[in-house]
Amino acid sequence: MSKNNYLELIIPDLTKLDQLELERQLKDDEVSFEQTMKEGDVHGELVTNVAIVIVSLGVLKILATYLAKKTDGETFSYKVKTRTKDGTEQEVEIKYHSGSSQPPDAEILKQLGEATNVDIKGIGDAFANLD
Repeated sequence: MSKNNYLELIIPDLTKLDQLELERQLKDDEVSFEQTMKEGDVHGELVTNVAIVIVSLGVLKILATYLAKKTDGETFSYKVKTRTKDGTEQEVEIKYHSGSSQPPDAEILKQLGEATNVDIKGIGDAFANLD
């Protein structure tokens, strides 16, 4: 994937199965993967994958659905990073609690949209209650 001026979303701590799922759902020019060592791993035994995705409305919808699958139906918390075209990174925590009035994928999409400054209001009926 070529680097360009679009905002990127960095999704850490992916398993190989996570990577395969995202590869299947996203286009080659929307995602790339890197391997990283977990902090504190001296010998490199714990290597995880990191997805770097180019932000678009379609990609955020796919990521919201993907992250919603990681919930246990009750609560959810996952840290991602945004990276601007000048290389500035900011960590964002995406949260979902079962007490929310929205389903997990809609709430997660709303938070991803806010974190990346993407207007998600035109997403369609499945996410109609995002106000």
